[in-house]
Amino acid sequence: MNSITGAQKKSGQRDLIILIGDTQSMNPDGHYEVAEEILNFVKKFGVKDMITLAGLGVGEERETPEIIGAVSEPDVANKYKKFGVKFDAGDRVGTIAGASGSLIGLGRLHDIRGVCLLGETAGYPLIPDPKAAKIMLILLAKILNVKIDTTKIQKKVDEMKEFIEKVEKVQQRAIARMLKGAAPKEKEGEAEKEELSYIG
Repeated sequence: MNSITGAQKKSGQRDLIILIGDTQSMNPDGHYEVAEEILNFVKKFGVKDMITLAGLGVGEERETPEIIGAVSEPDVANKYKKFGVKFDAGDRVGTIAGASGSLIGLGRLHDIRGVCLLGETAGYPLIPDPKAAKIMLILLAKILNVKIDTTKIQKKVDEMKEFIEKVEKVQQRAIARMLKGAAPKEKEGEAEKEELSYIG
């Protein structure tokens, strides 16, 4: 049986414990404390493999965001490479802050092997990235051999695309105004003369 929904498992599927949350600790000590509590809890159910999710800010919107992986043990990467996860971006990733990194690191002390999947995202402050989230969901569905309906999140992707296009137009207009205001004074004077002579 599936430990979350009670649904009958299909061939190749495994029991899942899914942890979600929209807040994190304010300091490193809190991350370690929460991670230890979580790991002690899941060990009671015989958990041996763990996947955590995070974002990797790249400073721009990508048409097709990649998913970068970081693992607790080198050989764990082989399991996920076949799904298209990139493991050659260590210089771009650096330290994985928060619970996503703490759980993977501390999991080694509890004999739980893990991978952190990081979806490339523009990294807009306070704005979620539904495109990166959708790609992550599709990948998870393949890894876990489950079906996930992405219809609702696709609507969010479309809304975000429309929002970004509007922001870009506003930026372009603002830049055009700034450039116009920075024109040399003699040219501005000539422009004024031309306009006045035209009016007169």
